Amino acid sequence: MNDLKDEIVGPQRLAVKPWWGRFSVPRDHRGRWCIGPMDLHVRHVRQEWHVASESLRDVLDRTLDISVDAPSPTNSDLVFSRFCFRETTKDLLISPQLPDRAVVIRPEAPLYVPAGEEVTLFVSLPVWIRIEAGKPAKFLQELPIHRPSDTWFGPSTREGDLCYASRTSARLNVNDVPFRPHRAVASVVIRNAAEDPLFVERLNVSAQHLSLFATPDGYLWTEGMILEREADGEAVQAHFEKTAPAVAKDAVLLSGPRIAPDNNLLKRALHSFFA
Repeated sequence: MNDLKDEIVGPQRLAVKPWWGRFSVPRDHRGRWCIGPMDLHVRHVRQEWHVASESLRDVLDRTLDISVDAPSPTNSDLVFSRFCFRETTKDLLISPQLPDRAVVIRPEAPLYVPAGEEVTLFVSLPVWIRIEAGKPAKFLQELPIHRPSDTWFGPSTREGDLCYASRTSARLNVNDVPFRPHRAVASVVIRNAAEDPLFVERLNVSAQHLSLFATPDGYLWTEGMILEREADGEAVQAHFEKTAPAVAKDAVLLSGPRIAPDNNLLKRALHSFFA
């Protein structure tokens, strides 16, 4: 378990080297990426790349260690997937990706947004690893660093969507957001224009419609989301910002959304976002 304490959060913590980017792994060498709960093993042999992963630590672990010439895995049960080429180069590309479907966030304690109020919640989303090799890069595999459990989100068992489930502290102050290398921070603005409080027990975040950004201190971010409950209390207007939020200083774009948001997402029934 990494000894980084929960109190070391926000801008007070030291910047860390990103675990993503372009790496050089010569033939007969191997790389190991220890990211949060998962270890990723990639080895390069003649005409082949081999990929394996294992979950060794707690889901909230903050381990971050990279070695491009690591020793062979000691786990004899580890099964490698083989990717075969006519020829290989030493070029390896490791990229973070947001999930392929929505993530249902459950705050540790349910919360209310009173009538006429606006709050900004900072929640975290799980991250996948995309692995590519060669020049030009060719896709090998995509793996969740930690795969969340499945959940159903909708007004009934016949209407709704299959999503991933995740718990979060739903922080109100960005400086209270703990650093975890395998999570991306999403800023969600909730405006309640109705005349009664908005109860938020679960929040549906459309991760597949979001882009991924990185800041120099090693944090991963999405663009901001704005959810505005209309005065009738039954509908929500949803807006996606074009960039990372202002608190994500010097953020650079890593990847666009898996699925571009369409007009049908911009205005939906209340139960599409909140439960």
